[in-house]
Amino acid sequence: MLGNYSLVGYVIGAILCMILSAFKVPFKYIFAFGFSFITAYAIYMYFQYQSMGLYEHMIWATILRSTGMMILYTMCAVLGSIRLPLKYMSSWIFVMLFARSIIGPTVGTAIYSIERTSATLYGHTIDRSRLDESRNRRQLQSNGERQSIHART
Repeated sequence: MLGNYSLVGYVIGAILCMILSAFKVPFKYIFAFGFSFITAYAIYMYFQYQSMGLYEHMIWATILRSTGMMILYTMCAVLGSIRLPLKYMSSWIFVMLFARSIIGPTVGTAIYSIERTSATLYGHTIDRSRLDESRNRRQLQSNGERQSIHART
């Protein structure tokens, strides 16, 4: 179901790339434009998405991500074809696929697993009910000390 919306995002991204290229917008601004779509996707996912949310809430996120990815891929391919000699084109395609399919998921998985491991380690050592009990005990002790100080004077 979301794959259909990915296709919508790819079409929007390709059309935006063609329009921006037709207006002779520099490559760096088109790259920034593509990354802004991916940033909007990340912001949407961080602030709006919930694990118990509806499936339909993922539609806009999918379109944003697909649009940004298509802009970046299209501009990388155009940049490679314009600035590189034809004999290096196969190497350029290999580097693009290597970065997308191997480097990106590897780094993302490593960062995610480190984050999950630290959250698991620190999450199991903290018992919230015991924190509340110790806080209440400290308040009672401080109140008792105050009462004993007032009783002495």
